[in-house]
Amino acid sequence: MVIALCVLAVPVLILAVWALMSPGRIRTYSEPDSISEKFVMDINGAPNGFFINGKNKDNPVLLLVSSGPGTDDYVFTDKYKDMKLEEDFTVVYWDYRYMGIAYNSKADIDSIDLANLLDDTDKVTEYLKQRFNKDKIYIMGFSGGSHIALRAVQRHPENYYAYIGMAQCVTDSEENDTIMYSFMKKVFTERGDGNRLRKLEDAVVHLDGGNIKCKDWYTYVNLLHDAGGGTILNKSEFEGITWPIITCGCYTLTEKINYVRGMKMYRKTRLASELDDFDYRKSITEIKIPVFFISGEMDYNCPWQLVEEYCNAVKAPSKKFYRISNSAHSPLWENPVETCKALRDIRRRHMADNYHHGNLRQALIDAGLKIINESGEEELSLRKVAARCGVSHAAPYAHFKDKNELIEAIMDSVTDKFMSVLENAVMDKPTADSAIIAMGREYVTFFHKNPDYFTFLFGKQGIRVHLKMNKEYKDDYPPFLLLRRLYLKHLEENGLEKTYEEQEIDLIKIWSIVHGMASIACVKGIKTSVNWKNIDERLLT
Repeated sequence: MVIALCVLAVPVLILAVWALMSPGRIRTYSEPDSISEKFVMDINGAPNGFFINGKNKDNPVLLLVSSGPGTDDYVFTDKYKDMKLEEDFTVVYWDYRYMGIAYNSKADIDSIDLANLLDDTDKVTEYLKQRFNKDKIYIMGFSGGSHIALRAVQRHPENYYAYIGMAQCVTDSEENDTIMYSFMKKVFTERGDGNRLRKLEDAVVHLDGGNIKCKDWYTYVNLLHDAGGGTILNKSEFEGITWPIITCGCYTLTEKINYVRGMKMYRKTRLASELDDFDYRKSITEIKIPVFFISGEMDYNCPWQLVEEYCNAVKAPSKKFYRISNSAHSPLWENPVETCKALRDIRRRHMADNYHHGNLRQALIDAGLKIINESGEEELSLRKVAARCGVSHAAPYAHFKDKNELIEAIMDSVTDKFMSVLENAVMDKPTADSAIIAMGREYVTFFHKNPDYFTFLFGKQGIRVHLKMNKEYKDDYPPFLLLRRLYLKHLEENGLEKTYEEQEIDLIKIWSIVHGMASIACVKGIKTSVNWKNIDERLLT
């Protein structure tokens, strides 16, 4: 009886210990602007999972498209503590529909296809851009996720600063299989491992011309793990994948079970067959944004030789191939120091390309304006502006002595743009009346196009204006001075004489009309048939 109870108690005890090892918590940080979130949300009618880590929310956003497809990768971030990519990016690990923490036993399996995942990628990208106030983000496809990320970039390059392919899938042709075969045969021969050599031969077909085609991909990959060139360098599939899932703390016990269920489910979807028979060297030969590829020096799952070849062949504004030492298929976690250095270099190279024509100063001004409008002037700092622009913390000091000098530059920049538009509008107008109408039209249109400027000038920073008409104040806000002069010219041209008080009332009326319309035009939630880009003159007279 005692023995029987002990036998029953052992699995219960194991399950209890496993549950204690599975709290479902992710990395957290002490920095005030950090972010650490794990959640599931609906994307295009299906649940999608997200892990978000970052030490500074102003850093560029990096969307990591999970491998497989269908395999969540945050498990490696949990397992390999030296991986600190979140110091340089806000890293978003995406579990696409019905996988990982988004698994659902009632999943609509028929909806898991390439078209839907690409639509999901677009929606996720827009969500991240809006949430983190970014014009663009970085996207990194890892292994099987590179199918999705690469195609997403091809169809919407305007959403991304750059594409990063880590363990990039290039082709599933016999070239790929032949490189894998040659590597495994060499390793097993050197070991004198006749058993695995026989298994290797059983798993392939020898083609005319000396190439190889594998018959069973999963057997082939298991042998690759045995040879040391699989997911983690010199680790079996159990050591490299299964054991990290079992022991990680980022999933609850239920989430770990669902992780495996979702991974197996993805192998039976239409997506799996849609990703067969591909060769991006032929189908995607040009990418309209910078592209970068990262491979482990011992990666024979997605052979680094083919990735380097593809990098050399693809047309792109800029590109580079990084081969990471002491790593196989997962360099970000196997050799995090070298891989994170490569990713910092990618960020630096992209920003250098973006700013090499001398527009960093303006980019810093634009970033500062966004921060002020989002969080208030008190939250503005040169360090935050640098992070948002993706440059070093020291870079802004080449342009601005301190925060106050940056604020002055923002005011000057906005004012100069505003005045240029208004002066062009009134130029060559035959009368003061026509000039005032033209100025009013451009006043509204300018702020409709640039609502951030309106908020900054009249909501955050404020401007200086003297409405009294007994004299001209030279330090008044330049656009108001222009309006004042046009109004006085209007009185002169029409032979009108008014007291200073009457003039002040007239000016307030004129300014109120255009300023009120501008404030309405800046609110996205207000719907109207009025064309703010070409205002009906009846609204201005």
